[in-house]
Amino acid sequence: MERKYPMMTEDEAGDFHDVHLHHLQSQGNIYTLSKIIAPSEKDVKDDRKERDVFILASTLNRRSFTLQCRGSSSNTPRILSKEIHFTYIPSGAEIISIDAFRREDLKDYVVGITIIIKSPTSSENATNSGGQFFNIYSDDIPLEDTLAHNCQSLELDFIPYQLSHAPVKGPQGSIVWLLSGSDSQIHPYSYESEGQVYSKIPLSACFPELEEEKDTSLSIVQWLDIIYYETESDMYRLCATGREDGRLKVTRFNLKSSTVEALWIHEAMEDPICSLKFFQSTLHCPTPKILEGFPHSNETKEWNLAVAYALSEAKVFHDINQNGLEDFGTLKNSHNFDVPTSVLIADVNFDGKPEILISTYGQVILCYGKHGSEWVRKKLNLSSRRFPAPILSLDYIDLSGDGIRDLVVMTTKGLHILQLDRTIVMRTLKKRLNSLLGGSCDEVGK
Repeated sequence: MERKYPMMTEDEAGDFHDVHLHHLQSQGNIYTLSKIIAPSEKDVKDDRKERDVFILASTLNRRSFTLQCRGSSSNTPRILSKEIHFTYIPSGAEIISIDAFRREDLKDYVVGITIIIKSPTSSENATNSGGQFFNIYSDDIPLEDTLAHNCQSLELDFIPYQLSHAPVKGPQGSIVWLLSGSDSQIHPYSYESEGQVYSKIPLSACFPELEEEKDTSLSIVQWLDIIYYETESDMYRLCATGREDGRLKVTRFNLKSSTVEALWIHEAMEDPICSLKFFQSTLHCPTPKILEGFPHSNETKEWNLAVAYALSEAKVFHDINQNGLEDFGTLKNSHNFDVPTSVLIADVNFDGKPEILISTYGQVILCYGKHGSEWVRKKLNLSSRRFPAPILSLDYIDLSGDGIRDLVVMTTKGLHILQLDRTIVMRTLKKRLNSLLGGSCDEVGK
């Protein structure tokens, strides 16, 4: 029987407040927000699993910067911002997408940036021939002020869109870049250790389930999401692609047998897919080392998919492995706040179940939760908050290292860091401990 834990009230769950705002001199887009999770000094010295988290954001006019938490004052995190100067991005270039990750085997950090250089309009700019490029930077120190060395620039024969990365053979496998383009294809780039360079490889060598996407009659892949999960005998990979014409495709790939076990396509919608995200019906935290020897329930293999459309109500496809794309619900009125820009899965009331957050160009973040068999709009302060500019992207990460995630909101004019009220969080923690231990935990938080 599932244990029911005390959770925040609706008013408490929406009590996010601004703790930092970084103004942007020009706007970015839905593909220009990323992050890097780096080992801290403590992690290196005593093998503790602490991390330094860097938010990495770019704007169209070649400006890139990081945000990082450095301590706190009066329960408010001290956020430091720093501009990063990436070389080999000429004047007049526009940054289209950015992504970053850490290579565990080489102990370094890799940042990918796609750019478009406009063709010259006068003889003064004749030295810049124009075109599209994929710049890859690497360094063993995360995000120094200037990244000049170890840069590789790949010329592209298509307009770049979403840039992402994924391991090839499970979470611990080698990582490849995945770049969607105006040619309706997904282009993989892999690191060659012999030549110490990245090069384009066939999809059949890493993601064969995406290989048939080479049909040029298809529209552009605007969003790609990939997750891995294990059963007792196999490991699987779910891939979802959302296209400009509303075509949704999901595949299940068996890594042990290297076969595509299932393929589902949903083409009922005719408007662009803006964003999509896999999620489970119950959220799970990694088991702490101190509890690894104790029995614990296995994670559910029920995977759902939230999909945001430009003109229609967002949809949630339930238990894809069991139902394919046949069983879905709608997020009512999610299309009434201008175009959705991103989908985020977060537990904002600490009940262990996911809420779906949708950012919109109408300057509002919508929040939905499951009530019975339906998804309903949550009456949260977060849901009704109107930002001063259109929202482009969201993230939900622990910036301060205190175990509580912060909401990162990128708008056309700035980057907001929102934090839950720590007093309310501690009150909820005490209720949880009282429920578990059957006693008083009044000393918690003093």
